[in-house]
Amino acid sequence: MFYQIELMRSAVSLGKDDLNNSFIYKVHLSGNLVMEVSDEFNLLIGTLINGGMRKLVFDLTDLKYIDSTGIGIFIGLAKAIRNKGGDIAFFNVNAKIHEVFQLVKLNDFIPFFRGDKQVVDHFFAVKV
Repeated sequence: MFYQIELMRSAVSLGKDDLNNSFIYKVHLSGNLVMEVSDEFNLLIGTLINGGMRKLVFDLTDLKYIDSTGIGIFIGLAKAIRNKGGDIAFFNVNAKIHEVFQLVKLNDFIPFFRGDKQVVDHFFAVKV
């Protein structure tokens, strides 16, 4: 499993106190999100959330496989970040992974988007 983190900055002008809230963190995942990498992945994202990250989108273009542990991680992360006033979303979910998410109804719990504009509009419309 490989991670790449990109900051998507809002065009909205915010005050100094809202600086961390002006970014959307896009985490590009590639490889397999399975039990063997779950602790490492949870530590990485948990550290970001505890550090103040409130807007998180996972780019799943290159995610090849996800098991039930990986799905559980996303559910746990969504709950954790929402408890702190934030939100998460999925971006560019490939067809194979999308089918798995639909089977377990994850798409009812975490929003899916195809383009950067949709992601930015979502996060800044919901006042996360």
